[in-house]
Amino acid sequence: MKARAWSARLVVAICLPVLVAGAPGALAAAQGSGAPGPGASTTTSTSSPPGAPTSTGLPSTTGPSSTTTTTVLPGARAQAVLASAISAANSERGLTWRATVKAGGLSETFVGQSGREYGSQEITVGQGTGGIRLQVVLAKTKLFVSGDAAALQGVLSLKPSVAQRLAGRWILLSPAAGTVYQALSDGLTVASTTVGFNMVGSLQLLPVSMVGGVPALGVRGTRSSQGVTVTETLYVRASGRQLPVELVTSAGGVSETVLFSNWGRRARVTVPSTWSTWSKSWL
Repeated sequence: MKARAWSARLVVAICLPVLVAGAPGALAAAQGSGAPGPGASTTTSTSSPPGAPTSTGLPSTTGPSSTTTTTVLPGARAQAVLASAISAANSERGLTWRATVKAGGLSETFVGQSGREYGSQEITVGQGTGGIRLQVVLAKTKLFVSGDAAALQGVLSLKPSVAQRLAGRWILLSPAAGTVYQALSDGLTVASTTVGFNMVGSLQLLPVSMVGGVPALGVRGTRSSQGVTVTETLYVRASGRQLPVELVTSAGGVSETVLFSNWGRRARVTVPSTWSTWSKSWL
């Protein structure tokens, strides 16, 4: 839920391609300062009392009954809303989420919960007897994985004989397992979830619309990665604390939709009592 950017954290390459992820880090900077740049707009507005919500959902800082002229630089308001959403999300102790990834007629579903140090997710690819499933539990730095033989082969790259033997049993992975540990643990903590909200490239603020049953502002970012156009839209609550509601990503024919809920709820996971420790000899 990508950093993985968020999309890259959630997409495990079982049957679908991994969404191209951008480098996390600084938000797109507003253009310059002083005189408006190309495309900047100048608006005249009457401010509300101090602390009242503005059109971006952020508190105003001007005094009562004053009229001001404000220069809005392209992307500046979008950046402010995005920064507010990331700050609000980082202050929470947990959340739940559901991600759906589609490409070429195939579909992956991720259902998970993220806390400060603990988290879990269930991954489903396909349906019926042809589908494969994987369970993941994060307990601080320990990552436990359990799945059917097809999932263990596809995700952990285990030998067929080893995958058959370990199917349905818990496997303990440490950070030493490398990229597979990173791919499966990303998004299972609040911190790794919010890293995925960082957007680079051109930012655009969308008007308020109903998303997930609540009024939400949209921040859309567009960038190019390895020749592929990546479009990300993060919807956040339009009133109150601007917590994320939904993240929609599309890139190269792959789409991902992540729904966020239960912000503030601690992750409740059951840590396995028995397991087999991952070994390179299984590959």
